[in-house]
Amino acid sequence: MRILLIGGSGFIGSNLAETLVNAGFEVIVLDIVEGICSNLKFIGDKIKIYKGQYSDIELLKEIFVKNNISIVVNLVTTVLPDTTLENLDRCIHENITANIKLFRIMKKYQVNKYVYFSSGGTVYGNNGKTINNELDITRPINYYGWIKNSVENLIMVESNLNDLEYLIVRPSNPYGKYQNIYGNQGLIAVLFGKVIKGKPIEIWGDGQTIRDYIFIEDLTNYVLKLIQNNCWNDIYNIGSGEGYSVNEIIEKIEKITDKKIEVIYKEKRNVDIDKNILDVEKINKIKISNRLHTIGEGLEKTWSFLKKEQGIGVK
Repeated sequence: MRILLIGGSGFIGSNLAETLVNAGFEVIVLDIVEGICSNLKFIGDKIKIYKGQYSDIELLKEIFVKNNISIVVNLVTTVLPDTTLENLDRCIHENITANIKLFRIMKKYQVNKYVYFSSGGTVYGNNGKTINNELDITRPINYYGWIKNSVENLIMVESNLNDLEYLIVRPSNPYGKYQNIYGNQGLIAVLFGKVIKGKPIEIWGDGQTIRDYIFIEDLTNYVLKLIQNNCWNDIYNIGSGEGYSVNEIIEKIEKITDKKIEVIYKEKRNVDIDKNILDVEKINKIKISNRLHTIGEGLEKTWSFLKKEQGIGVK
């Protein structure tokens, strides 16, 4: 069975590619030129890589014609939680319109299985709850969540009209190997990067914001099991079901690295939800081979990877 991973060279994509290859799937990756292959070097010739945008119709046609795709997994998003109204037209084109074009190509080549990576936090927004299950009302408070929610709705309409079999996953905050530690996304990755560089970190608010975190291996193993068990036409939260504040995560990383992190607290943003934890009762019924990592175990493994596998040292 051949799986097309759109956005397969990023943090989640490269880890998912590794998990799928190890499980015996043939993996085809489509991603932009920047950073391509950097996270995929561990797989070698076990995958096939195409460089480009998934809005490139001719490239999509070539991929579907040459590779006999069975399942499409879309991990791409070009919108951020702090995206503004001025950038929304571009975000709609690159995320919603691009999915519409993709569905047309899938229909043409009779590929009807689609996995979409949505958001386990921003789609729920301020709905009056702090622990959300898949049936709870979605009320996004930023354009990132609105785009994700809009694509979810598009997928379900497409399923109804054209028999698309979908799997929507709503991850919490994933962390682990292959994540960019020198970017501005992912609290845990950014904190490790600041430790290595010996630089302060800026935190929006007082550090009491609470989030659910999931170790990347646990996330990709869950997605693998959902595909293997044919859990189509459904939505799954994937998280730990536990919440930790920003300050608690900082303390844990300081303890693991034995380094003090300088924190600069800035004014709270109106795009951030105070507390969000996922109800994971549904996904917990899907049994994976190993138990989930605790936050401590996941942070330890991430730090070991950064020091050993990437050759990063701290003075």
